Amino acid sequence: MMRPMDEVLRFDSLAVTAGDHLPSPLAQLELRIAALEGSGLAGRGVSALAFNSGRSALDAVARLLRPDDRVLVQHEIPSVTMRIFAGLAEFDVVVEFTDFSDLERVKFESSSLIFLEAPSSATLQAVDIARVARLAHDAGALLIVDNSLLTAYGCRPLESGADAVVYSSAAALTGDSSLPLGLIVTRSDTLLEKLRVHRDAVGARPNAQTSGSALRGIKTLAVRLAKQFGAASDLARQLEAHPNIRELHYPSLMSDTSYATRDGRATGGALLSLSLWNTDAARVFLETLRLFGASEWAGGAESAVCQPARSSHRALAEFDLALSDTLVRLSIGLEDARDLQVAVNAALEAITIYTPEPEPIEPDQPDGSPLPLEIAAPNFMDALSDAALERFERLRVWRDAQASEQGISKLLVLTSGVLQGIASLESPVTLEMLGDVRGVGIRKLERYGFELLGVLAQPPKRWAETLELSSFAPPVSKPRAVKPEASTAATTAAKKKRRRRRKLPSGA
Repeated sequence: MMRPMDEVLRFDSLAVTAGDHLPSPLAQLELRIAALEGSGLAGRGVSALAFNSGRSALDAVARLLRPDDRVLVQHEIPSVTMRIFAGLAEFDVVVEFTDFSDLERVKFESSSLIFLEAPSSATLQAVDIARVARLAHDAGALLIVDNSLLTAYGCRPLESGADAVVYSSAAALTGDSSLPLGLIVTRSDTLLEKLRVHRDAVGARPNAQTSGSALRGIKTLAVRLAKQFGAASDLARQLEAHPNIRELHYPSLMSDTSYATRDGRATGGALLSLSLWNTDAARVFLETLRLFGASEWAGGAESAVCQPARSSHRALAEFDLALSDTLVRLSIGLEDARDLQVAVNAALEAITIYTPEPEPIEPDQPDGSPLPLEIAAPNFMDALSDAALERFERLRVWRDAQASEQGISKLLVLTSGVLQGIASLESPVTLEMLGDVRGVGIRKLERYGFELLGVLAQPPKRWAETLELSSFAPPVSKPRAVKPEASTAATTAAKKKRRRRRKLPSGA
Protein backbone atom coordinates (compact mmCIF):
# COMPACT_ATOMS: atom_id res chain seq x y z
CA MET A 1 0.00 0.00 0.00
CA MET A 2 1.45 3.35 -1.05
CA ARG A 3 1.83 6.01 1.63
CA PRO A 4 -0.03 9.31 1.15
CA MET A 5 3.29 11.18 0.94
CA ASP A 6 4.39 8.97 -1.98
CA GLU A 7 1.44 10.16 -4.05
CA VAL A 8 2.86 13.70 -4.23
CA LEU A 9 6.54 12.84 -4.66
CA ARG A 10 8.24 13.24 -8.02
CA PHE A 11 9.97 10.49 -9.97
CA ASP A 12 13.51 10.95 -8.63
CA SER A 13 12.30 10.90 -5.02
CA LEU A 14 10.11 7.84 -5.58
CA ALA A 15 13.13 5.93 -6.96
CA VAL A 16 14.85 6.39 -3.59
CA THR A 17 12.08 6.18 -0.97
CA ALA A 18 8.95 4.42 -2.30
CA GLY A 19 8.19 1.22 -0.38
CA ASP A 20 10.77 1.75 2.37
CA HIS A 21 8.08 1.36 5.04
CA LEU A 22 7.40 -2.27 4.08
CA PRO A 23 9.25 -5.08 5.89
CA SER A 24 9.91 -7.38 2.92
CA PRO A 25 12.50 -6.46 0.22
CA LEU A 26 10.25 -8.10 -2.39
CA ALA A 27 7.24 -6.00 -1.31
CA GLN A 28 9.41 -2.87 -1.31
CA LEU A 29 10.65 -3.64 -4.82
CA GLU A 30 7.18 -4.25 -6.25
CA LEU A 31 5.77 -1.09 -4.69
CA ARG A 32 8.69 1.02 -5.89
CA ILE A 33 8.40 -0.19 -9.48
CA ALA A 34 4.64 0.40 -9.43
CA ALA A 35 5.20 3.92 -8.09
CA LEU A 36 7.72 4.72 -10.85
CA GLU A 37 5.67 3.34 -13.75
CA GLY A 38 2.50 5.01 -12.47
CA SER A 39 4.04 8.27 -11.29
CA GLY A 40 2.23 10.27 -13.97
CA LEU A 41 -1.18 8.65 -13.61
CA ALA A 42 -4.05 10.29 -11.79
CA GLY A 43 -5.02 8.19 -8.81
CA ARG A 44 -2.30 5.74 -9.82
CA GLY A 45 -3.71 2.36 -8.75
CA VAL A 46 -0.74 0.56 -10.34
CA SER A 47 0.58 -2.77 -9.08
CA ALA A 48 3.73 -4.74 -9.91
CA LEU A 49 4.91 -8.33 -9.73
CA ALA A 50 8.59 -9.33 -9.53
CA PHE A 51 9.93 -12.55 -11.08
CA ASN A 52 13.22 -14.39 -10.65
CA SER A 53 14.19 -13.74 -14.30
CA GLY A 54 13.05 -11.87 -17.36
CA ARG A 55 12.29 -15.17 -19.06
CA SER A 56 9.86 -16.05 -16.25
CA ALA A 57 8.05 -12.73 -16.68
CA LEU A 58 7.75 -13.25 -20.45
CA ASP A 59 6.52 -16.81 -19.93
CA ALA A 60 3.83 -15.53 -17.56
CA VAL A 61 2.61 -13.16 -20.30
CA ALA A 62 2.55 -16.00 -22.82
CA ARG A 63 0.47 -18.12 -20.43
CA LEU A 64 -2.35 -15.59 -20.70
CA LEU A 65 -3.13 -16.88 -24.20
CA ARG A 66 -5.47 -19.73 -25.06
CA PRO A 67 -5.93 -21.97 -28.14
CA ASP A 68 -7.17 -20.10 -31.21
CA ASP A 69 -6.05 -16.75 -29.78
CA ARG A 70 -4.19 -14.49 -32.19
CA VAL A 71 -1.16 -12.57 -30.94
CA LEU A 72 0.78 -9.86 -32.80
CA VAL A 73 4.43 -9.71 -31.76
CA GLN A 74 6.88 -7.09 -32.93
CA HIS A 75 9.05 -8.68 -35.61
CA GLU A 76 12.35 -7.37 -34.24
CA ILE A 77 12.57 -8.77 -30.72
CA PRO A 78 15.34 -10.65 -28.89
CA SER A 79 15.78 -14.39 -29.36
CA VAL A 80 14.44 -15.32 -25.91
CA THR A 81 11.19 -13.43 -26.44
CA MET A 82 10.75 -14.73 -29.96
CA ARG A 83 11.21 -18.36 -28.99
CA ILE A 84 8.74 -18.06 -26.08
CA PHE A 85 6.01 -16.70 -28.34
CA ALA A 86 6.88 -18.98 -31.26
CA GLY A 87 6.46 -21.96 -28.95
CA LEU A 88 2.81 -21.05 -28.47
CA ALA A 89 2.07 -22.40 -31.93
CA GLU A 90 2.20 -25.91 -30.41
CA PHE A 91 -0.88 -24.95 -28.36
CA ASP A 92 -2.86 -23.73 -31.40
CA VAL A 93 -2.15 -20.06 -30.70
CA VAL A 94 -1.78 -18.00 -33.89
CA VAL A 95 1.45 -16.02 -33.58
CA GLU A 96 2.25 -13.31 -36.15
CA PHE A 97 5.53 -11.38 -36.12
CA THR A 98 4.53 -7.92 -37.29
CA ASP A 99 6.26 -4.72 -38.37
CA PHE A 100 4.62 -1.84 -36.47
CA SER A 101 6.43 0.90 -38.37
CA ASP A 102 3.39 1.35 -40.64
CA LEU A 103 0.28 0.92 -38.50
CA GLU A 104 -2.01 1.32 -41.49
CA ARG A 105 -0.88 -2.11 -42.73
CA VAL A 106 -1.27 -3.91 -39.40
CA LYS A 107 -4.46 -5.96 -39.01
CA PHE A 108 -5.52 -5.63 -35.38
CA GLU A 109 -8.91 -7.27 -35.91
CA SER A 110 -9.53 -10.57 -34.09
CA SER A 111 -6.29 -10.27 -32.13
CA SER A 112 -6.10 -11.07 -28.41
CA LEU A 113 -2.70 -9.67 -27.47
CA ILE A 114 -0.24 -7.13 -28.88
CA PHE A 115 3.37 -7.34 -27.67
CA LEU A 116 6.07 -4.84 -28.60
CA GLU A 117 9.24 -3.17 -27.34
CA ALA A 118 9.70 0.54 -26.70
CA PRO A 119 11.83 1.01 -28.72
CA SER A 120 12.92 -2.18 -30.51
CA SER A 121 16.23 -3.46 -29.18
CA ALA A 122 18.07 -3.86 -32.51
CA THR A 123 17.35 -0.94 -34.84
CA LEU A 124 15.64 1.07 -32.07
CA GLN A 125 12.46 1.48 -34.07
CA ALA A 126 10.12 3.86 -32.23
CA VAL A 127 6.44 2.95 -32.05
CA ASP A 128 3.50 5.25 -31.34
CA ILE A 129 2.32 3.44 -28.20
CA ALA A 130 -0.76 5.62 -27.68
CA ARG A 131 -2.02 4.93 -31.19
CA VAL A 132 -1.30 1.20 -30.95
CA ALA A 133 -3.18 1.14 -27.63
CA ARG A 134 -6.26 2.72 -29.22
CA LEU A 135 -6.21 0.31 -32.16
CA ALA A 136 -5.64 -2.70 -29.90
CA HIS A 137 -8.45 -1.78 -27.53
CA ASP A 138 -10.83 -1.17 -30.44
CA ALA A 139 -10.08 -4.75 -31.52
CA GLY A 140 -10.58 -6.06 -27.98
CA ALA A 141 -6.89 -6.91 -27.49
CA LEU A 142 -4.46 -6.30 -24.64
CA LEU A 143 -1.34 -4.22 -25.25
CA ILE A 144 1.80 -5.25 -23.36
CA VAL A 145 5.01 -3.26 -23.80
CA ASP A 146 8.56 -4.33 -22.93
CA ASN A 147 10.08 -1.23 -21.33
CA SER A 148 13.46 -2.74 -20.39
CA LEU A 149 15.57 -0.30 -22.41
CA LEU A 150 14.13 3.08 -21.45
CA THR A 151 12.57 2.12 -18.08
CA ALA A 152 10.03 4.41 -16.45
CA TYR A 153 12.63 7.18 -16.54
CA GLY A 154 12.37 7.48 -20.32
CA CYS A 155 9.00 6.00 -21.24
CA ARG A 156 5.83 5.15 -19.29
CA PRO A 157 3.60 3.05 -21.53
CA LEU A 158 0.79 2.88 -18.95
CA GLU A 159 0.30 6.62 -19.40
CA SER A 160 -0.14 6.03 -23.14
CA GLY A 161 -2.82 3.38 -22.65
CA ALA A 162 -0.87 0.11 -22.43
CA ASP A 163 -2.46 -2.59 -20.29
CA ALA A 164 0.81 -3.85 -18.83
CA VAL A 165 4.55 -3.20 -18.86
CA VAL A 166 7.19 -5.93 -18.83
CA TYR A 167 10.85 -5.76 -17.84
CA SER A 168 12.55 -8.72 -19.51
CA SER A 169 15.92 -7.40 -18.35
CA ALA A 170 16.87 -5.38 -15.27
CA ALA A 171 20.18 -4.05 -16.66
CA ALA A 172 19.02 -0.48 -17.26
CA LEU A 173 16.69 -0.46 -14.27
CA THR A 174 19.30 -1.52 -11.71
CA GLY A 175 22.60 -0.84 -13.50
CA ASP A 176 23.61 -4.48 -12.97
CA SER A 177 23.56 -6.57 -16.16
CA SER A 178 24.02 -9.82 -14.23
CA LEU A 179 21.02 -9.43 -11.90
CA PRO A 180 18.35 -12.09 -12.64
CA LEU A 181 15.10 -10.18 -12.38
CA GLY A 182 11.91 -9.69 -14.35
CA LEU A 183 8.92 -7.43 -13.66
CA ILE A 184 5.34 -6.93 -14.81
CA VAL A 185 3.40 -3.75 -14.00
CA THR A 186 -0.34 -3.29 -14.64
CA ARG A 187 -3.43 -1.33 -13.59
CA SER A 188 -5.75 -4.33 -14.00
CA ASP A 189 -6.43 -6.27 -10.80
CA THR A 190 -7.79 -9.21 -12.81
CA LEU A 191 -4.67 -9.41 -14.94
CA LEU A 192 -2.44 -9.02 -11.89
CA GLU A 193 -4.13 -11.92 -10.10
CA LYS A 194 -3.73 -14.25 -13.10
CA LEU A 195 -0.04 -13.41 -13.29
CA ARG A 196 0.43 -13.81 -9.55
CA VAL A 197 -1.16 -17.27 -9.54
CA HIS A 198 1.15 -18.40 -12.34
CA ARG A 199 4.26 -16.94 -10.68
CA ASP A 200 3.60 -18.58 -7.34
CA ALA A 201 2.63 -21.89 -8.96
CA VAL A 202 5.94 -22.23 -10.83
CA GLY A 203 8.07 -20.81 -8.01
CA ALA A 204 9.27 -17.74 -9.90
CA ARG A 205 9.55 -15.32 -6.97
CA PRO A 206 12.93 -13.56 -6.64
CA ASN A 207 14.78 -14.09 -3.38
CA ALA A 208 15.39 -11.38 -0.79
CA GLN A 209 19.01 -10.88 -1.84
CA THR A 210 18.07 -10.19 -5.47
CA SER A 211 15.26 -7.86 -4.39
CA GLY A 212 17.61 -5.95 -2.08
CA SER A 213 20.25 -5.58 -4.81
CA ALA A 214 17.59 -4.29 -7.21
CA LEU A 215 16.36 -1.73 -4.66
CA ARG A 216 19.88 -0.36 -4.19
CA GLY A 217 20.37 -0.09 -7.95
CA ILE A 218 17.05 1.68 -8.51
CA LYS A 219 18.05 4.41 -6.07
CA THR A 220 20.60 5.61 -8.64
CA LEU A 221 18.24 5.16 -11.63
CA ALA A 222 17.70 8.83 -12.43
CA VAL A 223 21.36 9.79 -11.99
CA ARG A 224 22.65 6.89 -14.09
CA LEU A 225 20.23 7.19 -16.97
CA ALA A 226 20.55 10.98 -17.15
CA LYS A 227 24.27 10.50 -17.79
CA GLN A 228 23.88 7.50 -20.10
CA PHE A 229 21.05 9.00 -22.17
CA GLY A 230 22.91 12.29 -22.51
CA ALA A 231 26.15 10.60 -23.59
CA ALA A 232 24.31 8.42 -26.12
CA SER A 233 22.45 11.42 -27.54
CA ASP A 234 25.67 13.43 -27.94
CA LEU A 235 27.42 10.50 -29.61
CA ALA A 236 24.49 9.95 -31.98
CA ARG A 237 24.53 13.58 -33.11
CA GLN A 238 28.28 13.45 -33.65
CA LEU A 239 28.08 10.27 -35.77
CA GLU A 240 24.96 11.22 -37.73
CA ALA A 241 26.88 12.32 -40.83
CA HIS A 242 29.92 10.03 -40.54
CA PRO A 243 30.89 8.71 -44.02
CA ASN A 244 31.60 5.19 -42.75
CA ILE A 245 28.08 4.80 -41.35
CA ARG A 246 25.38 3.93 -43.86
CA GLU A 247 22.54 4.53 -41.40
CA LEU A 248 22.37 5.60 -37.77
CA HIS A 249 19.52 4.38 -35.57
CA TYR A 250 18.64 6.44 -32.50
CA PRO A 251 15.06 7.28 -31.40
CA SER A 252 15.47 11.01 -30.73
CA LEU A 253 16.89 11.46 -34.25
CA MET A 254 13.85 9.76 -35.78
CA SER A 255 10.35 10.95 -36.42
CA ASP A 256 8.77 9.94 -33.10
CA THR A 257 9.42 12.86 -30.74
CA SER A 258 7.88 11.11 -27.73
CA TYR A 259 11.31 9.70 -26.98
CA ALA A 260 13.09 13.05 -27.27
CA THR A 261 12.35 14.77 -23.97
CA ARG A 262 10.46 14.23 -20.73
CA ASP A 263 10.34 17.05 -18.19
CA GLY A 264 13.02 18.86 -20.18
CA ARG A 265 15.58 16.01 -20.18
CA ALA A 266 16.76 13.72 -22.95
CA THR A 267 15.13 10.28 -22.99
CA GLY A 268 16.32 8.84 -26.28
CA GLY A 269 17.89 5.90 -24.50
CA ALA A 270 21.37 4.59 -23.82
CA LEU A 271 21.51 2.54 -27.03
CA LEU A 272 22.35 3.43 -30.60
CA SER A 273 22.80 1.15 -33.60
CA LEU A 274 25.06 1.62 -36.61
CA SER A 275 24.44 0.11 -40.03
CA LEU A 276 27.87 -0.07 -41.66
CA TRP A 277 28.60 -0.50 -45.35
CA ASN A 278 29.52 -4.19 -45.45
CA THR A 279 30.49 -7.15 -43.29
CA ASP A 280 34.20 -6.34 -43.54
CA ALA A 281 33.52 -2.91 -42.06
CA ALA A 282 31.53 -4.46 -39.21
CA ARG A 283 34.33 -6.95 -38.51
CA VAL A 284 37.02 -4.24 -38.41
CA PHE A 285 34.85 -2.02 -36.20
CA LEU A 286 34.24 -4.79 -33.65
CA GLU A 287 37.88 -5.87 -33.61
CA THR A 288 39.28 -2.38 -33.08
CA LEU A 289 36.67 -0.89 -30.71
CA ARG A 290 38.00 -0.24 -27.21
CA LEU A 291 36.24 0.44 -23.85
CA PHE A 292 33.15 -1.49 -25.01
CA GLY A 293 32.86 -5.03 -23.72
CA ALA A 294 31.34 -7.71 -25.94
CA SER A 295 27.90 -8.39 -24.45
CA GLU A 296 24.32 -8.69 -25.62
CA TRP A 297 23.03 -7.16 -22.36
CA ALA A 298 22.04 -3.54 -22.88
CA GLY A 299 21.55 -0.62 -20.53
CA GLY A 300 23.97 -1.57 -17.76
CA ALA A 301 26.63 0.59 -16.15
CA GLU A 302 29.34 -0.81 -18.44
CA SER A 303 29.43 0.12 -22.12
CA ALA A 304 28.85 -2.88 -24.37
CA VAL A 305 28.82 -3.70 -28.08
CA CYS A 306 27.21 -6.56 -29.95
CA GLN A 307 26.27 -7.71 -33.42
CA PRO A 308 22.53 -8.47 -32.96
CA ALA A 309 22.33 -10.82 -35.94
CA ARG A 310 24.89 -13.11 -34.27
CA SER A 311 24.02 -12.69 -30.61
CA SER A 312 20.89 -11.18 -29.04
CA HIS A 313 18.67 -11.54 -32.14
CA ARG A 314 20.16 -14.60 -33.86
CA ALA A 315 16.88 -16.55 -33.56
CA LEU A 316 15.23 -14.17 -36.04
CA ALA A 317 16.95 -16.07 -38.84
CA GLU A 318 14.89 -19.14 -37.97
CA PHE A 319 11.74 -17.19 -38.93
CA ASP A 320 13.10 -15.49 -42.09
CA LEU A 321 13.45 -12.21 -40.19
CA ALA A 322 17.24 -12.16 -39.96
CA LEU A 323 18.97 -8.85 -39.34
CA SER A 324 21.95 -7.76 -41.37
CA ASP A 325 25.44 -8.73 -40.20
CA THR A 326 26.45 -5.12 -40.80
CA LEU A 327 24.27 -3.89 -37.90
CA VAL A 328 26.25 -3.08 -34.73
CA ARG A 329 24.58 -2.02 -31.47
CA LEU A 330 26.29 0.15 -28.86
CA SER A 331 25.11 0.35 -25.25
CA ILE A 332 26.47 3.48 -23.58
CA GLY A 333 27.55 3.08 -19.96
CA LEU A 334 28.89 5.35 -17.24
CA GLU A 335 32.38 5.85 -18.64
CA ASP A 336 33.44 9.35 -19.57
CA ALA A 337 31.51 10.39 -22.67
CA ARG A 338 34.62 11.90 -24.26
CA ASP A 339 36.53 8.63 -23.94
CA LEU A 340 33.65 6.72 -25.51
CA GLN A 341 33.50 9.16 -28.43
CA VAL A 342 37.24 8.81 -29.01
CA ALA A 343 36.95 5.00 -28.95
CA VAL A 344 34.04 4.87 -31.41
CA ASN A 345 35.62 7.36 -33.81
CA ALA A 346 38.90 5.45 -33.74
CA ALA A 347 37.11 2.22 -34.66
CA LEU A 348 35.29 3.98 -37.50
CA GLU A 349 38.56 5.40 -38.80
CA ALA A 350 40.01 1.90 -38.76
CA ILE A 351 37.34 0.96 -41.30
CA THR A 352 38.79 3.54 -43.69
CA ILE A 353 42.28 2.12 -43.22
CA TYR A 354 41.53 -1.61 -43.45
CA THR A 355 38.57 -1.79 -45.84
CA PRO A 356 37.88 -0.22 -49.27
CA GLU A 357 35.93 3.02 -49.23
CA PRO A 358 32.44 2.61 -50.74
CA GLU A 359 32.01 4.49 -53.98
CA PRO A 360 29.01 6.86 -54.25
CA ILE A 361 26.30 5.54 -56.52
CA GLU A 362 24.14 7.90 -58.52
CA PRO A 363 20.46 6.93 -58.82
CA ASP A 364 19.27 5.89 -62.26
CA GLN A 365 15.76 7.26 -61.92
CA PRO A 366 14.29 10.26 -60.04
CA ASP A 367 12.94 8.02 -57.27
CA GLY A 368 16.34 6.38 -56.79
CA SER A 369 15.31 2.98 -58.16
CA PRO A 370 17.50 1.15 -60.69
CA LEU A 371 16.78 1.16 -64.38
CA PRO A 372 15.21 -2.03 -65.73
CA LEU A 373 17.80 -4.36 -67.19
CA GLU A 374 16.25 -4.21 -70.66
CA ILE A 375 16.83 -0.43 -70.72
CA ALA A 376 20.23 -0.39 -69.04
CA ALA A 377 21.68 -3.12 -71.30
CA PRO A 378 19.29 -3.94 -74.17
CA ASN A 379 21.58 -6.52 -75.80
CA PHE A 380 22.37 -8.34 -72.61
CA MET A 381 19.22 -10.47 -72.51
CA ASP A 382 19.85 -11.82 -76.03
CA ALA A 383 23.25 -13.13 -74.98
CA LEU A 384 21.90 -15.22 -72.10
CA SER A 385 21.48 -18.95 -72.49
CA ASP A 386 18.24 -20.55 -71.30
CA ALA A 387 19.85 -21.78 -68.07
CA ALA A 388 21.39 -18.39 -67.36
CA LEU A 389 18.14 -16.62 -68.16
CA GLU A 390 16.25 -18.80 -65.67
CA ARG A 391 18.76 -18.06 -62.91
CA PHE A 392 18.75 -14.36 -63.73
CA GLU A 393 14.95 -14.21 -63.61
CA ARG A 394 14.89 -15.80 -60.15
CA LEU A 395 17.40 -13.24 -58.91
CA ARG A 396 15.47 -10.34 -60.41
CA VAL A 397 12.16 -11.51 -58.93
CA TRP A 398 13.85 -11.80 -55.55
CA ARG A 399 15.26 -8.27 -55.96
CA ASP A 400 11.88 -6.79 -56.82
CA ALA A 401 10.15 -8.52 -53.92
CA GLN A 402 12.73 -7.37 -51.41
CA ALA A 403 12.75 -3.83 -52.77
CA SER A 404 8.98 -3.50 -52.40
CA GLU A 405 9.00 -4.84 -48.84
CA GLN A 406 12.21 -3.44 -47.40
CA GLY A 407 12.97 -0.40 -49.58
CA ILE A 408 16.36 -1.72 -50.66
CA SER A 409 16.28 -0.90 -54.35
CA LYS A 410 19.18 1.49 -53.79
CA LEU A 411 21.44 -1.35 -52.64
CA LEU A 412 22.86 -1.97 -56.14
CA VAL A 413 21.22 -5.32 -56.83
CA LEU A 414 21.53 -5.58 -60.61
CA THR A 415 21.32 -1.83 -61.15
CA SER A 416 22.72 -0.19 -64.23
CA GLY A 417 25.65 0.79 -62.02
CA VAL A 418 26.55 -2.89 -61.86
CA LEU A 419 25.87 -3.46 -65.54
CA GLN A 420 27.93 -0.51 -66.70
CA GLY A 421 31.10 -2.07 -65.38
CA ILE A 422 32.48 -3.62 -62.24
CA ALA A 423 36.23 -4.02 -62.35
CA SER A 424 36.40 -7.13 -60.16
CA LEU A 425 34.78 -8.86 -57.21
CA GLU A 426 37.34 -7.15 -54.99
CA SER A 427 35.80 -3.76 -55.76
CA PRO A 428 33.52 -2.05 -53.19
CA VAL A 429 30.53 -3.53 -55.01
CA THR A 430 31.07 -7.04 -53.69
CA LEU A 431 28.79 -9.96 -53.11
CA GLU A 432 28.74 -9.05 -49.42
CA MET A 433 27.28 -5.62 -50.24
CA LEU A 434 24.80 -7.07 -52.72
CA GLY A 435 23.70 -9.58 -50.13
CA ASP A 436 23.53 -7.06 -47.31
CA VAL A 437 19.77 -6.81 -46.87
CA ARG A 438 17.56 -7.55 -43.90
CA GLY A 439 16.33 -11.11 -44.07
CA VAL A 440 18.50 -12.26 -46.96
CA GLY A 441 22.05 -13.45 -46.40
CA ILE A 442 24.95 -13.89 -48.73
CA ARG A 443 24.40 -17.64 -48.99
CA LYS A 444 20.96 -17.23 -50.50
CA LEU A 445 22.30 -14.68 -52.97
CA GLU A 446 25.12 -17.03 -53.90
CA ARG A 447 22.68 -19.87 -54.43
CA TYR A 448 20.46 -17.86 -56.77
CA GLY A 449 22.90 -15.76 -58.72
CA PHE A 450 26.57 -16.33 -57.95
CA GLU A 451 27.52 -17.44 -61.45
CA LEU A 452 25.70 -14.59 -63.15
CA LEU A 453 27.19 -11.98 -60.83
CA GLY A 454 30.62 -13.40 -61.54
CA VAL A 455 30.04 -12.67 -65.22
CA LEU A 456 28.75 -9.17 -64.52
CA ALA A 457 31.89 -8.47 -62.50
CA GLN A 458 33.91 -8.59 -65.72
CA PRO A 459 34.24 -5.63 -68.12
CA PRO A 460 31.12 -5.28 -70.30
CA LYS A 461 32.99 -6.03 -73.51
CA ARG A 462 33.64 -9.58 -72.25
CA TRP A 463 30.05 -10.37 -71.32
CA ALA A 464 29.02 -11.94 -74.62
CA GLU A 465 32.23 -13.96 -74.94
CA THR A 466 31.94 -15.29 -71.41
CA LEU A 467 28.25 -16.04 -71.64
CA GLU A 468 28.72 -18.06 -74.82
CA LEU A 469 31.30 -20.24 -73.10
CA SER A 470 29.60 -20.51 -69.68
CA SER A 471 26.83 -22.92 -68.87
CA PHE A 472 26.37 -21.41 -65.41
CA ALA A 473 26.68 -24.85 -63.86
CA PRO A 474 28.08 -25.10 -60.35
CA PRO A 475 31.74 -26.10 -60.27
CA VAL A 476 32.39 -29.80 -60.01
CA SER A 477 34.79 -30.72 -57.24
CA LYS A 478 37.74 -32.87 -58.29
CA PRO A 479 37.95 -36.29 -56.67
CA ARG A 480 40.62 -36.56 -54.01
CA ALA A 481 43.44 -39.03 -54.36
CA VAL A 482 43.00 -41.75 -51.75
CA LYS A 483 46.00 -43.61 -50.43
CA PRO A 484 45.65 -47.40 -50.61
CA GLU A 485 45.10 -48.88 -47.18
CA ALA A 486 47.99 -50.89 -45.80
CA SER A 487 47.42 -54.50 -44.88
CA THR A 488 46.52 -55.35 -41.32
CA ALA A 489 49.74 -57.31 -40.77
CA ALA A 490 51.91 -54.46 -42.02
CA THR A 491 50.08 -51.97 -39.82
CA THR A 492 50.49 -54.16 -36.73
CA ALA A 493 54.19 -54.60 -37.39
CA ALA A 494 54.68 -50.83 -37.76
CA LYS A 495 52.93 -50.16 -34.44
CA LYS A 496 55.11 -52.72 -32.62
CA LYS A 497 58.23 -51.15 -34.09
CA ARG A 498 57.22 -47.69 -32.83
CA ARG A 499 56.51 -49.07 -29.35
CA ARG A 500 59.95 -50.68 -29.21
CA ARG A 501 61.55 -47.35 -30.03
CA ARG A 502 59.71 -45.58 -27.20
CA LYS A 503 60.46 -48.31 -24.63
CA LEU A 504 62.88 -47.21 -21.88
CA PRO A 505 66.06 -49.19 -21.08
CA SER A 506 65.60 -51.78 -18.35
CA GLY A 507 68.08 -50.04 -16.03
CA ALA A 508 66.28 -46.68 -16.08
